[in-house]
Formats: sequence, structure tokens, C-alpha cells
Amino acid sequence: MNVGFVHGSNDLYGASNVLLHDVAIMRDMGHHVAVQLPYSGPLDQRLRDLGCEVECARMSVLRRSDPLDLLRVNPLRKLSVLAECDLVVANSLAVTPAVLAFAGYRNRPKVVSSLHEILPGRQGTVVARMARSASDGFLTNSEATRRWFIDASRASARVEMAYPVAPEYRGTRATGSPPDGARLILAGRVSRRKGHLELARACDQLRAEGREISLTLAGAPFRSSSQLRSLQTLMMYIADRPWIDYVGELAPADLLNCMADHDLCVVAATEIESFGLVIVDAWASGLPSLAPAIGGMTEAIALVDGASYSPDEADHVGALASALRFVLDHPRSVARPRGDEPARTLCTSPRRSDAWDRLVASVV
Repeated sequence: MNVGFVHGSNDLYGASNVLLHDVAIMRDMGHHVAVQLPYSGPLDQRLRDLGCEVECARMSVLRRSDPLDLLRVNPLRKLSVLAECDLVVANSLAVTPAVLAFAGYRNRPKVVSSLHEILPGRQGTVVARMARSASDGFLTNSEATRRWFIDASRASARVEMAYPVAPEYRGTRATGSPPDGARLILAGRVSRRKGHLELARACDQLRAEGREISLTLAGAPFRSSSQLRSLQTLMMYIADRPWIDYVGELAPADLLNCMADHDLCVVAATEIESFGLVIVDAWASGLPSLAPAIGGMTEAIALVDGASYSPDEADHVGALASALRFVLDHPRSVARPRGDEPARTLCTSPRRSDAWDRLVASVV
């Protein structure tokens, strides 16, 4: 069978890493795979190394950071690399406008939406219902995403759930706890919603109390004016704080190595997340995590036996500072993972492959 994936970015962040795993799964199932991307980038060669046909061309992508992108491309433009596909996978809600064009194909392929987002509110409901109308089946990355999508879209088609594939556990350092001088790391795309700046400010509060902590910030902005401004603001803030190290975007293997040199992975997201792939990345490196107990992040923390905190929309920085203060004062709450946590059996390629197998069989 010819399977095509439509992906809305070309980077090495969460949904892109999930794409690489899913492409490998489809190839292992014996399918020919083609991938449509909106522009060239680091994914190109990685996908070709997996035996994929890859095309990079402008297409309609929903972006909160750049909503005008929809106006730059004909939303009904056909994607040539996918013209002969029997099944098309929309890899996130962001590419829903692009896959709506398949309705005009003479031999319309079956469409499956692979969902990595939770979009609260009226706009999220509109997007979810667009995806419902464009798709024959759905795969979500967490139970939280599954519940949100079913409620928002009133989907009647099949909705499977499978966690993303975790890296192989390689936490070789002895189990321990972060000392008072803990080395913290936050990894994620630099944007207002990921909380890089908020975590830096929370660490400022703790350092004012005499705690000699350090912070590594990893990630880069998307090519939009709002996220570039977020990076500029962040760099201005940390310029006179030598204890904060901004390392930019890291390839997956480099990120795992970087994590292994720290004591705690902190998720400081200011908005609801559908999962927490960085949390299972940290687990694979033998690094404990602290994350807000909301959305799919709650599931990710449970999968690695990590620590959580209650977010506070009115005082996000204060909530972060309080959570960090607690784990530093109670080090047993963030002991290094042993490797036998639920992620070892629930975030695996065979489990995700089984979900894809069931879903494909139900729609094709």
C-alpha cells in the first residue's frame, strides 16, 4: 500500500520525532511511504534514510504563531507526492487545511489524522470538527488528547490511542537526588507557551534565597515574528546571568546526552499540553522530571514516576518557584528513574505499531 504523511514543519521537535517513528513503523509493515513537508530542513535526509520519498513545497498550515500563513498558499492546492497514495496521514491538526484538498481527488485516499494537540476553546472546536470532516480515523498521543478530541469534534470514526515511542532507556548514573545546587534543564521550542522566561524568573527567586542552582535552556523558535521576539526577550533577560546557558536547538541524540549531565528536567509550559515527550526523553537519560499536572502532561509524569505541581495562571512564576523549592527541600520526590517505570512497556514501537495496524485495517 502507498502511504503518505503530511507534516507541517521541518525540525527535530516532538511531532517531528513522532513522525520519524511512525514512518519507520509503516515501512516495517511493508508500505511504500511518501512525506510532504512545507519547506526544506533537517527532516529531509532523515526521512530519505528511512527509504521515503520526500517533497518540500509550500502548503496551508495552521499556526498560532503565524496565522497569516494560511493566506499565502491556496488551501485547495493538491500535493503531488501524495496523489497516488491509498492512505494519507495528517500528522497533526495543523495540516488539516491541506488534507481537505483530498476531497477533490478523483480517487480520494483514506485519511487518518494523527493528533498531537489539545486546543481548548471555540477555535479548537472548529479545528477539531474540520479534522473530523476530513478524516476516516484518528490516532491520538494520549488519553487526554483522545478525550478532548472526541468531546470537541463529536467524532464517530475510530479513535485509537498510542503513546509516542520513547528512546531506549540508558540511565547509567547512580540513583540520586538533585542537591541544593541542582542543574536544571528545560527543552522545547522557544515560544511564550513553553515557559523558558518564566522558569528563568523562578530560578531567580530561588537564587535570591541562596540556592546555587544553574539552568540550561534548549530549543529554538519557529520562523515567525512572535517566536523570534520570544527568543529576543529571553536572550536579553539572560544576558547578565552567567548561570543560565542557552544552547539552542539540539538533535535528539545530543539532547539525550545533554540531559544526562543535569539533575532535573523542568517543564514550565504556560498552556495545556497534549503529552510530554521531553519527559520520556529525560527518563531515557536517567533524569527525573517536574511538570505541571494538567492535560497529557499528567500521563507522561505518571509513565516515568516523576514529580508534578499545580499550575497557577495568575502567578505562573510563583507556582514554578514553589514547586522547585519543594523538590529541593524533599529530594526523594525526584529520585533518578530506575528504568523499570511504565514508559518502558507503554511507550514502545510494538505498541504503537499495533495501534496503527488496527487503525489502518479499520479504514482501508
